[in-house]
Amino acid sequence: MTTETSKIPNELLVRWTDTGVLSGAHVKYLEILKVDGVAVMARVGDAIPISAAGDFPFQKFLPDIQAGAIASAERAWAEAEAAKEQARKDVDEAMMKKGEAENELALAVRVIAKLQDELKAAKAPKKPEATD
Repeated sequence: MTTETSKIPNELLVRWTDTGVLSGAHVKYLEILKVDGVAVMARVGDAIPISAAGDFPFQKFLPDIQAGAIASAERAWAEAEAAKEQARKDVDEAMMKKGEAENELALAVRVIAKLQDELKAAKAPKKPEATD
């Protein structure tokens, strides 16, 4: 009876910071135990840093990881641009509403002044009318 153990890459874990900087990469291996050439046990091992996984073929995946990072950055940029454009529209709309409100206030102030003048005139003592 012969036993043989082997491991093959199973999972690559890559993390970036919230600013898009690569912050770490780990790999998990599938560890396989074979008895007389038949796999009798397989388990996924713990995540280990890429730097400690000397035989991991990281170069094969680097272009995909870089492409993913670029795509992520481009999506974030597009979302930021859309948010800025919406903010500009919101500011423009708010400024227009502010102008409308200022015009309505100015009109209300003129109406109030006119009504106050009319009220003052109505309360003023009447001069007797001259009779001939």
